[in-house]
Amino acid sequence: MATRTLSSGNECVAIVRDDADTNEAPVESGALVADKYRVGSTIATGGMGIIVACTDELLGRPVVLKFLKRRWCKKKEVVERFLREARSAARIRSEHVVRVYDAGKIESGIPYMVMEQLEGEDLESLRRARGPLPIEEAVDMCVQALDAIVEAHEHGIVHRDLKPSNLFLAARRGKAPIIKVLDFGISKIVSEQEPTVHITRTGSMMGSPGYMSPEQVRNMKHVDRRTDVWSLGVILYELLSGENAFTGQTIGEVFTKIREEDLPPLRKVRADAPAKLEAVLRRCLARKRDDRFESASELRQALLPFAAQPMRASRKWHLPIGALVAIALLAWIGWRTLDERPAVVTSQIAVPVPHVSPTVSPPTPHRSGSATASATEMAPRVTPRAAPPKTPRRPPLGI
Repeated sequence: MATRTLSSGNECVAIVRDDADTNEAPVESGALVADKYRVGSTIATGGMGIIVACTDELLGRPVVLKFLKRRWCKKKEVVERFLREARSAARIRSEHVVRVYDAGKIESGIPYMVMEQLEGEDLESLRRARGPLPIEEAVDMCVQALDAIVEAHEHGIVHRDLKPSNLFLAARRGKAPIIKVLDFGISKIVSEQEPTVHITRTGSMMGSPGYMSPEQVRNMKHVDRRTDVWSLGVILYELLSGENAFTGQTIGEVFTKIREEDLPPLRKVRADAPAKLEAVLRRCLARKRDDRFESASELRQALLPFAAQPMRASRKWHLPIGALVAIALLAWIGWRTLDERPAVVTSQIAVPVPHVSPTVSPPTPHRSGSATASATEMAPRVTPRAAPPKTPRRPPLGI
């Protein structure tokens, strides 16, 4: 295999492989990309990209670099799809989307993106290893994925390629595993700020056949967020049944089933499934998109009653607790406002009391006994009050 060394000073920056058909990374292990990413071993290889473990030497953290394969770099639409994945993922802040830290191109022109390093397995591998999952566990995974998709839709991003292999169950130290949504490469941007862009490739398919909605099968350009609702319905059906939903010997056969054949009712393949959960899935998989859930948020709310208790509780009390906090905050602000108002000082005006001379009671005829004492006690007593001090007159102002 021919290689080419790109140098900067005394340090090898990257060793670029010239073999266009190789499934190996375009840079060799130990090379330095963008002056800070030390290349390690190859983790995975797909049809269009190669994922390599790396170390961010500037920040001292593990990351992965995803390179576009050399043979696709001459196709502008594929390069745009690759860069779109980076932009779309970077716009979504949900913890359920894989983090994209950086993007760029090596000197040979091959684009790459820098992402957080995940440990765990995707749901396709998990389903094949375990078969049908417990209802609460499967629903929890889909609800977590919906958290990411809800935010993506709020940004005007439709994923269009949701499937079990794009939902990754990532392990976390000291915490429960978490679902991460991967691969926004064929996402559709429908926001007002950014014009809609459609990327197509001659002789290839945009999306995964078994998870495409009926309208996506008919016309890739005429899809909206309800196509993601369909795909998540198919994923949940497979997690609960342990079987592939739409299969066939050819892609055409798969598409025919998607357009024309209903899946077996969930309760026929999963006896312990609640009837209401089956109704939720039936609505997800309605062929007319107007009959589906209007949004990912609406689907998430419909699935919460079947999730695990901690997840139900956190969702149930999220809004009430937020409302109570807001009320308490407003009350505190109001109290502080009243407490900080200037005190109203009331001036006390002294009212002069007229001088009362002591009065002399007229002589009372002498009476004996208790009558005399009684009369004496009943007589009003006037206490002489001292005259108020005279206020000296102010001297004339000389006017």
